[in-house]
Amino acid sequence: SISLGRTFAQSSATANPSVASSSTTIDTCVKVTKSNITQSPLKMKFLAMLIRDTWLPDAVAQLKFSAKHKAVDLTKMVKRGVAISKLNHDTIPEELMIKEIMVTKGAQRKKLRYMARGRAGIGRIRYSHVTIKVDKADFDAKINNARTLSEKGRWEKRKALVESLKRNMAEDTPAVDVVTV
Repeated sequence: SISLGRTFAQSSATANPSVASSSTTIDTCVKVTKSNITQSPLKMKFLAMLIRDTWLPDAVAQLKFSAKHKAVDLTKMVKRGVAISKLNHDTIPEELMIKEIMVTKGAQRKKLRYMARGRAGIGRIRYSHVTIKVDKADFDAKINNARTLSEKGRWEKRKALVESLKRNMAEDTPAVDVVTV
């Protein structure tokens, strides 16, 4: 089951109102979880390592071309996070990053496993839980903390792309005229 993520600004405001009122920045982090995925946590960890701390279009491309069959589930979760972020914070996918991805162990189911010479053993079907946090990318911090010039250039191009897309969206939206009858 996929749970619709709450933004962390909402959860922190309900938990401790004094902390939420003192901060002036809006937290745009969105959390999406999926429980009981029929894949062992060890195998899901390899998919999680592909997209951890990556720009969202790169993460979707990595999952799209991954040979693992559970990459489809992670892609759906990432797209769910993008949709929630668009609704709640009016963001576009190009300005988002996978802030955190966490794979935890779920339940285990035991089954009969047939072996040689008429013996039987215990086979385990493992389940895992995945939590993904999607947040707005801080392009200025990424540019300043870039280790190489090519990495810095990549982040500058991404920032310019986001700014041009936002500018085009602002120009394309027609002004709504209120007509009274």
